[in-house]
Amino acid sequence: MNADAQIPTVSFVIVSYNKPDLLRQTLDSIRSAVTAPAIKVIVVDNASPDGNAAMVATEFPDVQLIRNPRNDGFGAGCNIGAAAATGEYLLFVNSDVLFHGNPVPAMLDVFRDHPDAGIVGCGLKNPDGSTQPTGFRFPGVALRFIQLSGLKRLIIRLSPRIRERNEPLYRAEIVSGAFFMIRSDLFRSIGGFDSGFFMYVEDADLCMRVARQGKAAYVMTSNDVTHMGAHYEDTPSPFLFHHYNRGLNRYARKHFPGWKFLLFRTVNLGFLAARLSWVRLFRRDRERADQIRDVMRLYLTDDSTTDNRTPGIWVISELYYPEQSATGYYLTGIAEGLAQYARVRVVCAQPTYVQRGLRAPRREERNGVEISRVLATTLSKDNLASRAINILTISTAVLWSVLSGVRAGDMALVVTNPPTLPFIVSWACRMRGASCVLLTHDVFPEALVAAGILGQGSLTARILYRLHARLYRRMDRIIVLGRDMADLVARRLHDGTQRLRVIPNWADADSVQPASRDGNSMLRRLELLNKFVLQYSGNMGRTHGLEGILEAAVQLREQADIHFLLIGDGAKRRWVQEQVVRRSLTNVTLLPWQPREELAVSLNACDLALVSFVHGMAGVSVPSRIYNILAAGKPVLAVADESSELARVVREDEVGWVVRPEKPEELVAAIRAAKTDSGLLTTMGKRARASAESKHSFPAAIKGYLEVIREVAPESLMKEG
Repeated sequence: MNADAQIPTVSFVIVSYNKPDLLRQTLDSIRSAVTAPAIKVIVVDNASPDGNAAMVATEFPDVQLIRNPRNDGFGAGCNIGAAAATGEYLLFVNSDVLFHGNPVPAMLDVFRDHPDAGIVGCGLKNPDGSTQPTGFRFPGVALRFIQLSGLKRLIIRLSPRIRERNEPLYRAEIVSGAFFMIRSDLFRSIGGFDSGFFMYVEDADLCMRVARQGKAAYVMTSNDVTHMGAHYEDTPSPFLFHHYNRGLNRYARKHFPGWKFLLFRTVNLGFLAARLSWVRLFRRDRERADQIRDVMRLYLTDDSTTDNRTPGIWVISELYYPEQSATGYYLTGIAEGLAQYARVRVVCAQPTYVQRGLRAPRREERNGVEISRVLATTLSKDNLASRAINILTISTAVLWSVLSGVRAGDMALVVTNPPTLPFIVSWACRMRGASCVLLTHDVFPEALVAAGILGQGSLTARILYRLHARLYRRMDRIIVLGRDMADLVARRLHDGTQRLRVIPNWADADSVQPASRDGNSMLRRLELLNKFVLQYSGNMGRTHGLEGILEAAVQLREQADIHFLLIGDGAKRRWVQEQVVRRSLTNVTLLPWQPREELAVSLNACDLALVSFVHGMAGVSVPSRIYNILAAGKPVLAVADESSELARVVREDEVGWVVRPEKPEELVAAIRAAKTDSGLLTTMGKRARASAESKHSFPAAIKGYLEVIREVAPESLMKEG
């Protein structure tokens, strides 16, 4: 090699790892072919165990050898070599490249003749003498689709001129990283290679950043160089497969706008999923299937090499603050309660229930919780078709949000509404290596059967039974709101109650307290102070037994001192309103949902609280409103199955009566009995308040959630202290 006293014009940078014989051939070919201009050769050895460094030090003493103590990848090694280089130009050369001539003067001529040139490459040959692709286009959605679908090879076969260039010099978007020259000052000004690329696609990233500096990439078609290594597409292997896709994913995340990255990721995942299905069903190659799953995980996450954030808890729910429905209220309380002990992030939708129409910020932090609201439809929930559209758009948006955020070491807490949410979050957590806990507010498909949406023995119901049984078995823990719900879910699990935890919702005992009815502003406004008032307050959904309440109102209409106060909204509200008018039920007052800040007033606006379900809801759902009714010190008349959690609480705490659904005569009898015993009502009211304070407190609920977190998540998830 020519050891010139002048500052070298060109610094060769070679990154090596193993294969000392190939590296020896590369250095010998440089020694033989490259004589001018002045050059300096730098070899960065990435901790090769095969003796590369010793070979260079012994056989090529005029080469500057840099021993990297670890293998940080190709780009990082190039940056180390470039930092030691003094030439005006850097020539990056793979350690498996052979020089047959000296392309350096011609490459320098390109820089001289083309002031816009930032990068110059030259034609490469395969070992058999055929032309190796050297200039490429930037990765994109359409190009990736063409590659994955096999259309690329067909196009090349039909159009040979695409495969071979006739002009001596042409512009490309990307120059192969195996052999290219760049101006040293340009390389340093853009920060060199992105070391987050271990290998593959780092050349595309570098060329993109060069292009954004207003510089072009040129390729000479002269074939003075042979690249011994084969192109990725011609040599598929687990290592190449992984790192090529990892590089593509990082490139797309860096350079694509959000919508394009989402589309790019969807294309890759679609083809990978199809390939995975083929391998599993027809080839039954478990090892290959694992390799494909590994690559799918790459497209489902940010680049882990640059992610040093604190692990935490993800609360995933359609409903969250400012949504004031029961689910929104309780999920907000859980997230904010846990935020004292761990980093908590929430993925939710814009309000779709009580607060529908209100637009909250896409991202905000509230009471220590990081909130991300996805873009999705907010159509009326009371129409099945519009509700289905909401579920589809919310589920899709939440899926991508969770896949982009959840990491190994995190824990996701996902609620059962909408019913698609647990499936997609569970799958995303498996792909990401995170634990997943299911918070069961409603048991499906039983809730759909009870609502009359599905037939008990229908094909759809049977399919959903199996799917949910499988879902439960894949959860790390399952939290249910009541003992009846635990019994129902346990029948779906092979290990019984081992992974089940019962954590009831809580009463807002500080905000909701007993108050005298004589001073109640709602009763005064409605002119009901002199009536015996029965109140139903809450969701008027398909599973709530409002039919029995109205039938009781019909039977009691002649008793002018008994009045029914129905408060809330939902799928059955319009029907209730129509029935009140059609049957001339002057003993029924229907009010819309009341703001949560008025809850203390509204819950105290009665003598007896009604909580009503249709038949078959035992184990399917636990009404959270019961706890604030208890906090208000109101006795309860529960229309519920005998085995339900609602019936158990009422009987065990001796706070009211339980009657069977669809038995209005029993309901009427219980109402008359309650009206005639004011002393018993007072005693039951005191018991109700005591139950709320001692059994259904917020701290007790948060303690239960913390116990579950400690069971399934690493200690590092919790805050110190």
